[in-house]
Amino acid sequence: MTTPEVSGKEKGTVIDPDTNTIRITTSGKIKGWVNHALVFFENHESTPLVLHTLPSAPKSVTTDEVPTGTAKSIPERNASKLPVPTSTVPRLLTVVEIIKREYLKNLEAKSSALLLGLHQYNEIGVLAGPEEEGELVEEADARRSREIIAVLEGKNHVQDKPRIPYMRITLCREKLPHLELAATYQPPSVRKISKSAKARARKREKKAEQDGVADQSPRRFCELGELKARERWLAGQCCFLVARRYALRLRYSPDWIPSCKLENRDICPPHLEDYACCDTSKVLDVVRIKDGVKVVLKRMNTREPELLMHKTFGQELLKQEPGETN
Repeated sequence: MTTPEVSGKEKGTVIDPDTNTIRITTSGKIKGWVNHALVFFENHESTPLVLHTLPSAPKSVTTDEVPTGTAKSIPERNASKLPVPTSTVPRLLTVVEIIKREYLKNLEAKSSALLLGLHQYNEIGVLAGPEEEGELVEEADARRSREIIAVLEGKNHVQDKPRIPYMRITLCREKLPHLELAATYQPPSVRKISKSAKARARKREKKAEQDGVADQSPRRFCELGELKARERWLAGQCCFLVARRYALRLRYSPDWIPSCKLENRDICPPHLEDYACCDTSKVLDVVRIKDGVKVVLKRMNTREPELLMHKTFGQELLKQEPGETN
């Protein structure tokens, strides 16, 4: 089975996102190659992407490797024009540099923790001619000796066998030790972080150290039914406190993220806004943390009425499910 390739030559062709080989041609679209490479690295973390200028494989080839050159794959050489595998090398380098640059931009846009770009391995080779393919070492040495003798005899118009150079570049997220000997290595670029991003990162680390939390757990959003049940539970808690002459104030912290859109997003019983008969020094904040799973009633001071309230609304009660609360 042949290795699938992306050449960008056929218009309207659906490109397989799992294809890990891109053949650079003279008529392909650079934008299509770059987009395919970016999508490929999003879906495959450890698989390398190979870009090359080799000619297309003939239909009779059944190996899984990219062909090193056959009699049918070598194009006819024009004296006034470079062969396609050689003339597309500058285009290959352009595509690779654009991919590396856009990859770093995507990391910055997604606020990724990755700072390194893509590792690059460059390989330069020569396509084998039709007479050289499949010959033994002794035959190759004998042919080379005959060519050298023919040149030294001084005959006119000695035709040199066509040697077509090509280039192959491998991009990957991780190092590939097996390519270090056969290819030249180019280290990845380091993503630059702005001063404001560094300040925000230091602020988050300092806050995590103060809270005693090394790694913040990812946000989890609850289902619509669970969220409505917790909304009713919080409304009942508010009514209980208002009945004991407490004025409540709803505060939305910077980490407030609604799990879903509700008809009554703000929990506010009808008599909750009547602050005239309440002592404003005994104000509580109703705060929902950012994951939308728990509800926290934050006490603003430690006066005696609030100490009495703390016995009723302690941490044990807040950790219960809404259905278990009386």
